Amino acid sequence: MIVRDGENAYAFVHNPRTSGTSITKYLIENCGGRRLQNVPDDIQEHTIYAEETRYRKFPNHYFFGFVRNPWSREWTLHKLYMEKTGNNIDFKKWLLEPLEWYRRPQYGMFCDMEGNLKVNVFRFEDRSNAIATIAEVIKTDAKRLESYNVNNGFNTGMRYTYDYDNEMIECVAERYSTDIDAFGYYFDGHNDLIRSVPFTIEDTMHYNVPPSKIGHVNI
Repeated sequence: MIVRDGENAYAFVHNPRTSGTSITKYLIENCGGRRLQNVPDDIQEHTIYAEETRYRKFPNHYFFGFVRNPWSREWTLHKLYMEKTGNNIDFKKWLLEPLEWYRRPQYGMFCDMEGNLKVNVFRFEDRSNAIATIAEVIKTDAKRLESYNVNNGFNTGMRYTYDYDNEMIECVAERYSTDIDAFGYYFDGHNDLIRSVPFTIEDTMHYNVPPSKIGHVNI
């Protein structure tokens, strides 16, 4: 998370594979942002437990973040995995393997531990309009923020749709059912829906919280 205190205070929740690296870089270099790393050692960076502590600590900040079509996001995560590891694994084989933290549903990064949205959520697919809104709120130059892109060719459009079969489509639909319900995504698009979707704290798919930590959120 990137935060700025004082006038026009904000907090940016970085959801992997939504151009967050570019936005993070801009906020730190141009908008007084600082990287917040106050997560206990035994809790991974992007979990509901980690984010919940932050929402409570910064009640007056403008929180914002981006979501992405789950099928597109998994496709780009596979590309990133091969790039980082040098392992040229088949997309379907990789998709059906056990999840890493960054392949979990996105909704848990933006809600409290009762499932209530705490963030102004924007769509990666509507990045330009979203950037204009964000820039106005945090008082920065929208064109400069929009131009920050450390991932050339990052917006893959509809190319991901060609690499899925029916089994893979259903796998992602089940895995990201909360994202689909909350953000209105379907395989090749989305509707205008963005809503809170309460779920149980014991659902480790969304929270990824060690049992000893459930119900013991400290600031």
